[in-house]
This record gives sequence, structure tokens and C-alpha cells, in this order.
Amino acid sequence: MSASMKAGLFLAVVEERDKDWSVGPPLGLAYLSSYLKHYGSGFEVTIERRIEDLIAQKPDLAAISSATYNFNVAIRAAERVKAELGVPVIIGGNQITAMPERLPRIFDAGVLGEGEITFLDLCELFKAEKRFEPQSLAKVPGVIWRGDNGVVFNPPRARIEQLDTIPRPDRAALGDHWGKIKNHAHIMTSRGCPFRCAFCSTVKHWGTKHRFFSPQYVADEIEELATVWGAEHIIAFDDLFLSNRRRLEAIRKILAERGLLGQVHFTASARANQMREEMAESLLQLNVKTLTLGFESASPRVLQYLAKEGVEPEHLQRTVDLCHQFGMQAAPSFIIGSPCETRDDLQMTFDFIIDNLDTLSALVIGPLMVLPATPIWDYATKRGLIDEKNLTGIILEPEDLQDDKKFFFEKYVYLNEHIPKDEFYMHYQMAKKLEYIVWKQSELRKQINRPVTDEELTNISWKRLAGALGSKITHRLISGKKR
Repeated sequence: MSASMKAGLFLAVVEERDKDWSVGPPLGLAYLSSYLKHYGSGFEVTIERRIEDLIAQKPDLAAISSATYNFNVAIRAAERVKAELGVPVIIGGNQITAMPERLPRIFDAGVLGEGEITFLDLCELFKAEKRFEPQSLAKVPGVIWRGDNGVVFNPPRARIEQLDTIPRPDRAALGDHWGKIKNHAHIMTSRGCPFRCAFCSTVKHWGTKHRFFSPQYVADEIEELATVWGAEHIIAFDDLFLSNRRRLEAIRKILAERGLLGQVHFTASARANQMREEMAESLLQLNVKTLTLGFESASPRVLQYLAKEGVEPEHLQRTVDLCHQFGMQAAPSFIIGSPCETRDDLQMTFDFIIDNLDTLSALVIGPLMVLPATPIWDYATKRGLIDEKNLTGIILEPEDLQDDKKFFFEKYVYLNEHIPKDEFYMHYQMAKKLEYIVWKQSELRKQINRPVTDEELTNISWKRLAGALGSKITHRLISGKKR
């Protein structure tokens, strides 16, 4: 009988942002755990939210997942594991996949892209040999590691074509560290995205081929969440949930046959140019209550620059109107500060938001961020705005989230070519106030379950709000006059 091995899994997160953003459970780690237990032998897995708790579990091997912004957190966590336990540490996630040549020395190996099979291979290797020898590491596809002459790149690992071969995520290992599953469960029904938006780095990790878990698999997982975990609200983590109406109908049919339809409601993502009345009808029948919408901009020029293929401003309005018509909550997000964006382009986005304030349930407006392995990264590199050896303002530190203004003027990589940075910051503050108005109206609607009246919004300082944007929007909000 072979000896057992304990793997400790950790998601690197800047704690200050974690508190504000209520980061969801790390399903990626839960998939690693289920895959390791199902296809391996003699493995124990612990998934912890705090690095102190992971160290207390004394794993034989640790693995850390990290996006770009929290990569320094991952490095510090690895340093603590090495100092206190002396065990190997593996790094995975978007950042190392996007910039593998920057593998920090603290990590024994890096897993590129989709990690289930590669991580199992590494764990089997370590369990057998009790160490990572170069000649053994060299045999594992999808892995990078440091040799005598720098980072060694093994042959790439093919992505998993039959997603149903992956066991459902190990939610028992997640525990309640990320909140009660009953209140908000999370699910992934697909991987990859066929689109190449200029700012998005996830296609580097998951690929441009949109791969699906089968309707049967998805229905089984929903049934487990509803009956075993008591889930009432399920959030789909997919980059692109709304892409195939027949697939949605197949999932709905299976849930109806099992008497599960209506027991849970869903939050899912949608692309504006894919929304039609028949699609909205399918979402309604599936009991989708909220749609998160990556609108990005209401300017056709900016949409084209960001490579939002096939998306036009009229699609944004149609999607919001359909959400309102079919009783779904519209929660769009926008990106401001693209290199090509002029004041008029920015005004189009603000005008769209203001015209729809009374129907939006949530709103996120953020400045354009530079991420590796994206066209935006290439643009910033060519302009000399970033240094690959110094990722200040891209990989964040905790203090970067403590003083928004200081970060913006000292570290943020500002790409816009048409609006001075100090003026843009004023527009950004206006955006935050618009977010607040949408949130306030949404909260009021939940309380009274009817449209909000002007009297119920008297606690909002409209003049202060208008003043934050400048003369054009001020005239629009207060006097209706154009500049």
C-alpha cells in the first residue's frame, strides 16, 4: 500500500480587495482537489483561505493559484511556506501562464494553463520520488521550472476536450471559508472564449475554443448544489455563459424533468450582441434573475478599439431593454480610459448609463488595466509605459488599495492619449458616484419592490454628483442644456 500525501492549495488574494470585492470560492482549486482524489491514489487535500491555516495543516506539497494583480501575494505566501515547512511550492494561474519566463525562484515549478492533469502528474511524481529532480520534471508536459541556465519550458499540455471527464469540484474541501453555499453557490459550465477582447487575458489560460460541460453534467451539478448543499442562488463563473440557446434549453429540460426548475435562481454573464427576445425567454424559463454584462463602452469607436467583435451601442440598449421586459436584473460593467477614448466617447458611455439609471441593478465602471498577454499590453510596451522587469501598478501591493488617489497618480499605468490624467480622474470619480446611485436605487427597489420615486432618492446629492463630471454633464443633469 503506497504512502499518502497531503497537498495544500491556496488562492493568493490581496486581503484589502478581498474584503471589498467578496471574492468567490476558488473553483479552480476545488477542481484540482476532485481530479487528484478521483484519478490519483493516496492523496489528501486541504484548501485554505489564510496562509497561516494552510501552514498549520503541514502539507507535504503546496500549490498556489494567482492572477496578475495578486502575484506578489503569491510570492510572499510561497516564502512563508518555504521558511516554515520547507516543502515544494507550485505556482499556477493566469499570471504565470501569461509570463512564464518570469518564474520566481521561490517556486519549484509552474503549471501553465488548465491544470488538472498537470497537477496530478506533479503530485504523483513527488509522492513517488519525495522530491522534484530536473530529469523527472522534464518529463511532465505543461510545466516550467528553473534549470541551470534559466527557466526551462516543457512541451505544452493539450487542453481537456471532454470536460465531463473532470469530476465536479470538491466543495467539501472548500468548506465555508468563502461563505455559505446555500446563499450563493458558484458553477462553471464551460471553459474558454472564442472572442479576443483587447484587454482580456483569460483566453491565454483557457484558450479560444469554447468548450462545454454537457447539459447532463451541468444539471447534475445544479442538482447537487440544490439538494446536498441547499443552494438557492447559483452564479455561473463562465466567461461566456450565454452562447448557445439549444444548450440552455437542454439544461432547462433536464431540470424540469427532475422537478428542480425554479428551486434555484441564477446569475449569469451575457454578451450584448447575443441577446434576442427568444434568448431572453430561454433565460427567464431557466430562472436567470441577473445578467452581468461586459458592455465596456457605449462608443462605437472604443468598442472597435477594444475588439468587441460584432458589438454596437444599440446592442447595449436592446439588452438592457430585454432585461427590463423579462424581469431580469441588468448589471453592466464599463471600461474607461482606453488609449483612443476622447471626451465625446466618454460622454457617450455616461449618457447611456444616465439614460438607464432607473433600470440597472448594479454597475461597475473601472479604468483600463494593463494585463500581460493582451493587445493592450503590447500597446503599452510599444509606448514604453511599462517595464517587464518592474510591474509596479500592474501587480498590486496592499497599500495600492488603501489610497485610491495616490495609486492613480503615482502607479496606475495611464494609457489615454486625449484626456489629461487629472481631468480623467475627475471623470473616474463621477463614475464611482454613478455606481453608488445605481446601488442605492437597487437597494430601494428591493425594499419596496416597485419603481423608485424622486422623493425616495432625496438623500442623493445630485448637484455634487453633477459637479464631479464637469460642465457638459453638469448642464445635462441640472439644466438640460448642452455646452
